[in-house]
Amino acid sequence: MAGYENWHLFFDYGVGWVDVTNYVDTFRAPIEGGLGDGAETSEEPGVLRFVLSNPQHSFTPGNASSTLALTSGMPVMLIEQIGVFVFELHNGTIEFPEIADWAGYNLDQQIAVQSVDQLSRWERSRTFISTLAAYIQHRGTTGTSLMGYWPLNEPSGTTFRSVVGTVPNLSPYVVDGNNYTAAQIDNASAVVAPADDLTVLRMTRVPPAGQIRLRTVSSPAIALNAGQVLTAVVWVNVEPTTATVMYPLTLQLAETGPTLTSLVRIAYNVTVGDIVADSSGGGLTGTTSTSGGNSAITGQPIPLALRYGYTPNTLEMWVRDQVYVAGLAGTAPGGATITEIRVGDLHNGLIGHAQLYVGAATDYTNADFVAQYHMGFEGLERQLTGARLRTIGSYMGLTDSEMPDVDAGTSVMSTANLAGKTAAEAMYEARNTEQGRLFIAGNGSLTFQDRRTILNV
Repeated sequence: MAGYENWHLFFDYGVGWVDVTNYVDTFRAPIEGGLGDGAETSEEPGVLRFVLSNPQHSFTPGNASSTLALTSGMPVMLIEQIGVFVFELHNGTIEFPEIADWAGYNLDQQIAVQSVDQLSRWERSRTFISTLAAYIQHRGTTGTSLMGYWPLNEPSGTTFRSVVGTVPNLSPYVVDGNNYTAAQIDNASAVVAPADDLTVLRMTRVPPAGQIRLRTVSSPAIALNAGQVLTAVVWVNVEPTTATVMYPLTLQLAETGPTLTSLVRIAYNVTVGDIVADSSGGGLTGTTSTSGGNSAITGQPIPLALRYGYTPNTLEMWVRDQVYVAGLAGTAPGGATITEIRVGDLHNGLIGHAQLYVGAATDYTNADFVAQYHMGFEGLERQLTGARLRTIGSYMGLTDSEMPDVDAGTSVMSTANLAGKTAAEAMYEARNTEQGRLFIAGNGSLTFQDRRTILNV
C-alpha cells in the first residue's frame, strides 16, 4: 500500500459513502487492510483494522447526537487513489468497535475498529428455517405484500410465531372447552413439501369434541382496501380419517357499508375428494369447487391458496397448478378488515408454511404460487454451483449487479438442505462441490471462480 496521502476510508451511514480519512489516527496505529482470499492464496477473510481519533465522542456507538456514530455491521471501504486510478483495498462491515479510553469531552480518546468482509459476516448470520422457507421469505413474491408467514415448525404446546411483518402469532384454539394434547397437536416427524427440509405440524382430529384450529385475532385488524386482494396459502397433507370436512384456511372479515361479518374459507371433503372455496355471511357470497376423488387429496402434499377481494369482486382457489374461479353475488362492501386468521380447522394430518399476502393483484400472482409449488417439489435440485451461489446471495439481499463475477460453475448440485445453515455454510457447500474459489472482491462484490477459470481452460 502506498503512502497514507493516497488512501481514503469511507463509512456508509445510509446516505452514501462518507469520507472519514481525516479522523484516522495513523500515528498510534497504522492502518492494516487486505482482501484475504482475494489474493487467491488462502482461505482467510478480508480484514481491516484502524484507530479513529474520537475526542468528541463522534464515533461512539449509541451517541444519538452524532451523525458519525458507529453501529455494528456498518459498511466500510478502503481505497487507494494514485492519479486517476482507484484501487479498492477492502470492502466489508465493521465489528463492534473497542473504545480505548473514556476520557472527558474534547480530551484524548481513540476508538479501535475492525472490519471483516461480508462473507465472513455471513458465517455468523441467522440460520435458514428451511429450503422452502427461505424461498417464501425472500423470493416468494414479486412485491412486498407478504404480511405474515408461519412455518408451523414449533414444538408441541407452543405459540406459532409469524416470522414476517407484524401479523400476530397463531395460538391453538379448541372448541367445546376441551384442552389440546400432544396427541392432538404436535411437531411432526415428516415434511409437508417433498423437497423441503422442515418438519411441520401434525394435527389430529378427535371427534366429536375438542376440534383444534390455530388462530389469531388480528389487532390491529389488517385492512383490505378497494382494489386489493388477500391471498392465504398453506401446504397440507391430509391423513386418513373418519372425518368428512376440514378447513385448512379460514379468514374472518369485518365489512363496512353495510356492517357484516364474512367468512371466506377453503374446505375439503375427504369422503368425496372435493375441495371448495366459499364466501358467506357478508355482502358477497359465492362458491367454487373441484372434484378429483379421494385419491387426489388424501396422503399427498398439496399447496392451497385462497384469494379474495372486492372492487373488483374476486374469489379464487388455487390447488397445485390449477385455478378455480367463483362468481360472487351480492353487494360489495365499502371496506373490510381481517379480524381473524384460522389455520387447520378440524384438520387431520400435516400442515405447514401458512402465508398471508395483502396487496395489489400483481403483488402476488398465480405464477408466484406455481413457482412456490415447484420449489416445494424440486428444492433447487440440479442447480449449477454458480446458480446456487446466486440464489443464496439473493436471499441475503444481493442484486445481480453485486454478483457480476460469479461464474456459472461446472458441477451440478443436489436438492438444497438449508435448515439450520448460515448463508456462508450454504455458499461453502457450492464452493466445495465445484472445488472453486469464493471470496469478496475489493469492491464488495461476491466473487466465485469455477474450475474453468482456475485451470484457465
